[in-house]
Formats: sequence, structure tokens, C-alpha cells
Amino acid sequence: MSGVTLLVAIALGEPEMIFPFAAATVISFALATATYLPLRKAPEAQLKHGLIIAALGWLLAALMGALPFFIAAHGSSAEAISAFRDYGSALFESMSGFTTTGLSVVSRPDLLPRTLQWWRSLMQWIGGVGIIVLMLGLTATPIRPGKGIFFAERDAKLHPSISSTIRTMWWIYVLYTFIGVVLLWGVGMGIWDSINHSMTALSTGGFSTSPESMGQYTGWGVRLTILLLMFVGATSFATHNDLLQGRKDILRGNFFQARWLFVFAGGFALILVAENLLALPPVSSAASVFQVVSAVTTTGFQTESLRAWSEGAKLILILAMFIGGATGSTAGGIKVMRAVLLARGMGWWLSRMISSPKKVLQFRVGHEKLSPEAASYRVQGAAVIFFSWLVCTLAGTLVLMQVIPDGFTLADSLFEVVSAQSTVGLSVGITNPGMSTVAKLVLTINMWMGRLEVLPILMLFRAMFWRLD
Repeated sequence: MSGVTLLVAIALGEPEMIFPFAAATVISFALATATYLPLRKAPEAQLKHGLIIAALGWLLAALMGALPFFIAAHGSSAEAISAFRDYGSALFESMSGFTTTGLSVVSRPDLLPRTLQWWRSLMQWIGGVGIIVLMLGLTATPIRPGKGIFFAERDAKLHPSISSTIRTMWWIYVLYTFIGVVLLWGVGMGIWDSINHSMTALSTGGFSTSPESMGQYTGWGVRLTILLLMFVGATSFATHNDLLQGRKDILRGNFFQARWLFVFAGGFALILVAENLLALPPVSSAASVFQVVSAVTTTGFQTESLRAWSEGAKLILILAMFIGGATGSTAGGIKVMRAVLLARGMGWWLSRMISSPKKVLQFRVGHEKLSPEAASYRVQGAAVIFFSWLVCTLAGTLVLMQVIPDGFTLADSLFEVVSAQSTVGLSVGITNPGMSTVAKLVLTINMWMGRLEVLPILMLFRAMFWRLD
């Protein structure tokens, strides 16, 4: 990817960006070669190995992705990139990019060299579909060793073959990105901003070329187009595949999650509009709706400064960010499907407690009818993810509270950590170029864990301290 951006630097006529990306390309290639050669004859990766490889792969990608920022900052006196002279800030930006979070230590992204603007957008675009998916997609041979690795990053297939699944995902992704560029350009956004915002909206990333994010674009042509792209990005690839294939049973099949995504977004929007109408000073209903969609799709575009919002409004956005988008989409959060499973699972378990042991209780998820054993497995899996997510969020909040400046509340600290953990990118102002090293580290870890839904990181820690078997 840094090699592609090297060509972009040449095409844009920014010679000062050539060395940072050339150096990053050489270092990345050397590291890839050093890790590939000893492992090229390794047996097929099982899921437990895939989880560890995914965790390490995303961490290495962020470490390598930080190099262009760090090298460019030390070779330039430009104030816009001065924050990256600290490698911790460069790593924070890189992790935020690849995990499609969108929190940034850059206060004026409009003053960045265009090559770095492109690099930030490209990281999110690649991170949206998945780094592992990209690497496996570049493999020339049919994928068998990548099976365990693929499922560590993506928990569903579109076709029986993983190779054909990856090809379909990329075809859909590129098509929608192109359509997004055309639509944004057509409603008045400049072509360069259209390219960048289409990439970061569809990937539900949220990086912007403007310091005001979507606040700069007051026209509703742009905002409605961004809303559409955010919803598209937060909908599963399986739903898009069904839609593009013209399948007649789409409303009974994969569209189940999309329906619930709209239900959650609409419900949170109504509650937030009511909260903000009662708060002082009042916030427009349109702004409330946009911020809810940005939160529940985990995109992170902002039209307003959120620090002055009421504690109740922040809590509503925290809940929306916590749930997130659909499974198999580019969005973060615990996912709509798990939220539905947990809600229905609670009622199902209560019914089992008061029913006769011989009575078989049906458990439906969309068009699926699950057996009691399958239902228990699915509900317990969702509960494990939920509990792990909650523990990591609370731990991050506890640490962040100790290092943030005076004036920020517990709600602010929780908001920022949930935004990082759910890979959203909305901020109440805690994330800034001058935040402490500990704050950067905590949020970086939360972003890393959140993008991989915690379990791969826990498996990595287990492998470090205990046996896998």
C-alpha cells in the first residue's frame, strides 16, 4: 500500500513525500520477506492460529503504517505534520486509520500534503474490507492455508469458496466506492474531497480532509449522500451481494440485519432529538439525526462540537456506538446481530426457566429456526463478546480518567473509549495533538481490540502466557 502511495506522491508532484513512502515500502517488504520465508511451508492455519495471526497482522500493519507519518514529520518543518514527530502519535493515527476509527491527532487535515491525506483515506479503505482479506486476495493460488486466518477477521462467507468470497467482496467494494465518488462530485463536492470522503464513508472510517469534518458541508446534497454511504458501509456484504444479484428472497434473508440497523438508528434518533430539544442550548433535529447515523454506523463524521452536549445526549450516542453496524460489514461495535441475539436470548432463557422441561421452545433469528443447542451456542457466544467488550471498555475508561485534563467528565472519558473500542471516531475533545502518551496508548489498544472484536487479542495474550491447547 505504501508502494501505491509512493506513485501517488509522484503523480501529485510532492517530492518531499517520496522518501518517506519509499523507505516505508522497503522496510515493509523486508519485514514481510523475513516473516514469510520461515513460514512458507507451515501447515494449514486452524482458527486458533488464525486469531493470533490476525491480531499480530493488524498490529504490524499499524506499526508499518506509522512510518510514513513519522519519517515525513522529521524531514519537514511544516506545522501541519509536526505532531507525527512523536512516533506514538504516528502510531495512533495509523491504528485509527487501519481500524477505521477516525480519531485523529491532526488538527488541520486540510493543511496536510495531499499524499498524506490520501494515505489516511487509503488506510481506512483497506481497513474497512480487512487487511487479511486484502492479503489473501492478492494470493495467486486457491486459498486453503488462509481459511483459519480469514475467519479470524471475517465470520461469514458469501460463497462456498473463500477465494470467490474475497473476489466478490472486492468487486462490491470498488463498485460502491466509485459510485460514491460520482455522487459526491455530482452534489458539489470537489473531486479530490469526493475521492477521499467516498473511501472513508464507505469504510465507515470518518477521516476527513476538512478540520470541521462534515461541518464544512452545510448543503444537504452532500450530507444526504454521506448518510447513504454510511448506511451502505454498515450493511453486510452478504446483503449487498443479494441485492446486486437481484434475489427475490432478500427481505427474508440477509436483509434481516439491515432492517434492525434502521430500527436502531431510527429509535436512537428519536430519543436524541427529544433530548436535544430539551437541552440548552437546543441542537437542531437534523444535526441530531446525522450524529446518530454516524454513531450507529461507526463512521464518526461530525457536524457539531459534542463536548457541550448534555450528558444524556452523550449517553445515547454511547449506546448507539456500542451496538454498531451489521455483522460482515465495514462497521464496528458489538454488531446488530449480537444485540438482537442477546435481547431475544434473554426472553428465551426466561421462557425456558418457567416452561416444562419437555417443551421445545423455538428460537428464530430472521429466517433461521435454531435448535435449543444451536440457540444456546449462539447466545452464549454473543454474551462472551459482550462481556469481553464491556470489560475492555471499562478498563480503558478507568485508565483514561486518570490522565485527561480537568474539565472532562466520566461521561466524556467513557464516550472517548467507546468511540475507540467501537472504531467510531466521534470525539468530545479528549483526542487532540497534545494528549498524553498514556491516553494515546490506551485508545490505541482499544482501537486494536475493537476492530478484531477482542477475542483475537485475548488469544494472543493466552498464547504468550499459557499453552493454546
